[in-house]
Amino acid sequence: MVPAKEAGTVSLKTQAVSATGLMRYSNGHEEDTVLARALEYGAIGNDDLNRHNLGRLMYDRIFQFSQSRPSRVVIRRGLEAQLDEWLGHRAEDGLFLVFDPAVAEIADRLQAMLPIRAAMAFEGGEASKRLATVAALADQLLEAGATRHSMVLGLGGGVTTDVAAFLASVYMRGIACALLPTSLLAMVDAALGGKNGVDLGAHKNILGTIRQPDLVLCDPNWLESLPDQEFRTGLAEVVKVAAILDEDWFVWLEEHAELILSRDAVICEKMITVSAGLKMGVVIEDESEAWRRMLLNFGHTVGHAYEGLSEFLIPHGQAVAMGMVIECRAAHSEAGPRIESLLRRLGLPTAPPAEFSFAATDLWKLMQNDKKSRSGEVRIAVPTKMGGARIQALSEEAFLGALER
Repeated sequence: MVPAKEAGTVSLKTQAVSATGLMRYSNGHEEDTVLARALEYGAIGNDDLNRHNLGRLMYDRIFQFSQSRPSRVVIRRGLEAQLDEWLGHRAEDGLFLVFDPAVAEIADRLQAMLPIRAAMAFEGGEASKRLATVAALADQLLEAGATRHSMVLGLGGGVTTDVAAFLASVYMRGIACALLPTSLLAMVDAALGGKNGVDLGAHKNILGTIRQPDLVLCDPNWLESLPDQEFRTGLAEVVKVAAILDEDWFVWLEEHAELILSRDAVICEKMITVSAGLKMGVVIEDESEAWRRMLLNFGHTVGHAYEGLSEFLIPHGQAVAMGMVIECRAAHSEAGPRIESLLRRLGLPTAPPAEFSFAATDLWKLMQNDKKSRSGEVRIAVPTKMGGARIQALSEEAFLGALER
């Protein structure tokens, strides 16, 4: 095991998550298949293999954290029909639904199924990811009678799950929370791991908490109504986690890129399940982002700057895709060309759209305020090779050089 303070390349191929989500380590090497990788990272269990072929993966894990509440993550096609079993008697003082109007049909079905005391809609775009939104929702919770024994349900994409979880973490100093992600980005990243936050001006996620949701309940069927552009946006986070954690999984993505884009149900279910297992394998070891979890910020230092300067008109996943390309170039990463190639194949941008013109000095200024910065030093997470990554300093000279390539 790599010591928690050691810098340098990190490979997580010996990490596994048991049925209870506790981290285990093994020196053995399993057969290099997607099935073995899913087992290794806790995405599926041995019992699941007996009941399903790879087209019917089921993820159901409880993660026990040393610093905060346990969190249960369930990914199952058709889970919506079972939500009453999961949530119907969960909160003594009622369920309070926070949702994006874009998924109003799902919200209506949930209200018909569950004992929801109040449903509160807010626009899911990044412009809503502000303290003012949280305050307005808190007012509605108070008016509707939410107490410390209530539960917030967050239904929607990444902005919705961020805001709902942040709301639950601060309302009456913390109440129960269940997240129901409906976008690919939320399913594989935003809803997982307990990082909840809002933006401050052009600065992304500057205000927030680390507090695990009680439940993350994910039904891949919810992706059926997701627009293609939003689906592709979520693929950036899938590529990111493979690039920094597991080369075999990256190869699988390369081999199945066309089926992923066609939104093949079997392929997408595998993709969500294994990606979630990979991310949670990191979070369970480093919940507070002391060092290893920072690797999951690959592409985000530059990406967040692109988002902020565009006034959040560039979607998060697209900004991260562009950020990964620039960060790899700046660090002269040998993994960069393959990452850039896969991003292109998946329909993600590798450079800003023509309608946006960013001054390098403005980008650099925002990057200096990134959460990973230390003593004025900009730091990035970057693959040193495919499947292994490290945190390293980024000089302004290297950054400017990468922009010019």
